[in-house]
Amino acid sequence: MKRALLLVLLALPLAAQTAPAPPPGCAPTLAYNAGTLQWSVDFVGCNPAPTFTAGDQVTLIIGAAKCTGTVTRYDPAFPPIAAAVTFSVPQACSPTETYAAMTAQLITASSTTNLKMINALNQFAQTLSVGPVTTGDQLGNGNNAATSSQAYQLQYDVTFIKVPPFVPTPNLPFFARLERQFQLSINTTDQEKGFIDDNSITGGLFMPRISAGNLLAQGKIGAQINYERAIHTSDSNFDATATVEGLIPALQSINLMSSATRRGSPLALAFSYGLRRKHAGNTDDNGRMFSGTALYHLFAGDQYQVDLSATTTWNDVDNLPAGTSRTQHNFKAQVWYAPSASSNFKVTTSFSNGSFGPVLAKLRQYFVGVALSNISSSVTTPTTPPK
Repeated sequence: MKRALLLVLLALPLAAQTAPAPPPGCAPTLAYNAGTLQWSVDFVGCNPAPTFTAGDQVTLIIGAAKCTGTVTRYDPAFPPIAAAVTFSVPQACSPTETYAAMTAQLITASSTTNLKMINALNQFAQTLSVGPVTTGDQLGNGNNAATSSQAYQLQYDVTFIKVPPFVPTPNLPFFARLERQFQLSINTTDQEKGFIDDNSITGGLFMPRISAGNLLAQGKIGAQINYERAIHTSDSNFDATATVEGLIPALQSINLMSSATRRGSPLALAFSYGLRRKHAGNTDDNGRMFSGTALYHLFAGDQYQVDLSATTTWNDVDNLPAGTSRTQHNFKAQVWYAPSASSNFKVTTSFSNGSFGPVLAKLRQYFVGVALSNISSSVTTPTTPPK
């Protein structure tokens, strides 16, 4: 009798963690909002759906990552809108740590709910910053001599990434299996010369999810078309390239004097090789080009983020302007201050040095300004559901 009672007592915790069979058509899905740094679960087709109260403790398991979080909001079902719960969890369950996961579970004190990660995280981000900028020691440098040592700079960046489904989806067109990427970048001033004038639009298609343990994560290989144009001159580049991108998990972002560990993407590398059509002055030239970029993040205190980037470009076009090296380098260090991790308002300062965009002159400038940012991610359903 004692032995039977002991077996029952040992089985109780396991029973509490066993997920009952969901109602037919019930498909809870997991999403992440990078703006608020919170996860949410939509109980699609679940009737009745589980109920939650703000302050409840939940455990989230995504792949091999396991985190305990707090419910911040619960929205009951309002047909046709499904019930949803939002909760905050530590950064160990950030998208960077869980990108390759294909399974997830939500665990409460009384139940375990299997979650569908049908798609990876689609990403949309935009940042607008404005403020004064000052030239470095390059005043009077040839044809790109500045008419003023100060100007007002406008920077606007938009990135949209559409990722293919995680799960095998029969009859899904080949195009839908590719990762699609679009970027728009504006970086210019109110002065015609002596300052960075680098504006571009980029579109790309990639085969995603190439990984190699701790050496490579989120790797992808594909093709890109990129058009760069200076606003104040007619100089431009038009590139068609093969591109390889990926993250190096061994070189994670670091935290300096922070009370809580924050995660950014690890060291990111991108390499492109292809054809370039360059317009400079009154001439058009064709040739090959190669570009390599490294991007790294680190955090200082609880409000500061530092972005470090470096790019090397090799131009093998027919005729470059006299005295211009075929190899160009640029470096940028940018510091962001935000009152909180979820704040859309930021103060930023940056130092840029080198040749940027289609204007090949070497420049050095310092920028201080204010910025507004909007970052969001979502999980979406494949266009053709699995059979």
